[in-house]
Amino acid sequence: ASVYAFDPLANMTDAPETNDVFRRLGKRISQLADQLNCSIEIVHHTRKLGGREAEVEDSRGGSALIGAVRSARVLNPMTADEAVRAGLDTHIDHFRVEAAGKSNMARPSDKAEWFERIGVDLPNGDSVAALTPWQWPDAFDGVSAEDARRVQIAIAEMEGDPPRESAQAKAWAGHVVGRVLGIDTDTPQGKERAKQIIRAW
Repeated sequence: ASVYAFDPLANMTDAPETNDVFRRLGKRISQLADQLNCSIEIVHHTRKLGGREAEVEDSRGGSALIGAVRSARVLNPMTADEAVRAGLDTHIDHFRVEAAGKSNMARPSDKAEWFERIGVDLPNGDSVAALTPWQWPDAFDGVSAEDARRVQIAIAEMEGDPPRESAQAKAWAGHVVGRVLGIDTDTPQGKERAKQIIRAW
């Protein structure tokens, strides 16, 4: 077996993070991939974002590195609003990976790939964090056609004073949905789920 020695930063370590540095780095890494007939994944960080979500163009340094790669993805943490829509108590343990404007090989997926950080107990007694794929929950999980019929009947019985569509109304239809389906619409998560169900219906 032989070891291939390659220093992509040779003769460049005295240069600042500029477009020229990343242009030369991208060219050298591309040459390495061609020589070894392999793919190379580069993990890079972003500039300061001021609280907004990251995009490919936010990679620190110039745009030349993004221009050199075949495809690019970004990692963004779940927001507090997304956690409410997903029925979660907190957003801190979830993030998404998505194609973000740079994909030469295929059309980027229109749905993000989500991951959750969970605690794993090791045999030696330690507890470590690990990542596991996570699926965005469906508001209709556990809701059957018969459930929909029961909600319809409950609303029909209120013909004299029908519930309102607006979630701001005291007599909101979502409270009927919650009562029939066992969803606590007094919580942000339950209210959001009822709103999603009503929108779909």
